[in-house]
Amino acid sequence: MREAASKTWAALLWWLLVPGPRNTVGLNATRGHPGQFFCRPGYYCPEGGKTAVPCPRGTFGPSSWATDTRDCISCPPYHYAPREGLAACLPCGPRAQQPLPAQDKCVCLREGQVFQASDGQCHCALGYRATQMEDGCQLKVYELCKDGSVRDQRGECLSSGQWERLCSLQVCASPERYEGYDASLGLCVCTDPAWHEPTRSECVGGCRDRSTPPLLLVCSAPELHLLYTASNSQV
Repeated sequence: MREAASKTWAALLWWLLVPGPRNTVGLNATRGHPGQFFCRPGYYCPEGGKTAVPCPRGTFGPSSWATDTRDCISCPPYHYAPREGLAACLPCGPRAQQPLPAQDKCVCLREGQVFQASDGQCHCALGYRATQMEDGCQLKVYELCKDGSVRDQRGECLSSGQWERLCSLQVCASPERYEGYDASLGLCVCTDPAWHEPTRSECVGGCRDRSTPPLLLVCSAPELHLLYTASNSQV
């Protein structure tokens, strides 16, 4: 790890200290000495090409004369490159780790946290909440719903009347479509419009009474076949 980090910093220091043209306008290659092109750091400019190509995620490009993707350097351990075209890798910081090279994200050290590559911070994952401890997250534990109320997907306990108002006014297409709610899933139950609108193009009426379904999955080893029935023939 120390050797890889030393090489990375050596490359960066060389790029900063050695005199010579470095900056370019835009993302295109610019000509320096006769026959020599300079490319924006974080990119490589293929020979004969006119457009710079960004180094892939997990790598960086400290030099301004890269001509191939092989000139992009893999991020050392405990560093990451979350997007293309970076001139230097970003450190994971004290709250995350990444022992592998050439990675585009790090892994948070504490339980219940997820690494956010955009700012390098560890935030509480879905289903966890922040604690009073510094940067701590703990699993959300909900209290039991009382008096016959049922919890919805947001974790709130709703009575029958509250479920009816929620489903009929905010979830179902119209109040007439409201049929109830599923207490085990915490979801509204709305009427399918196709059952009440025979003029719709969905299959209604007689085609639902067919003894042979038009589409059927047939499991015949070693392959799975889709059987289509039409005009007394099968394909």
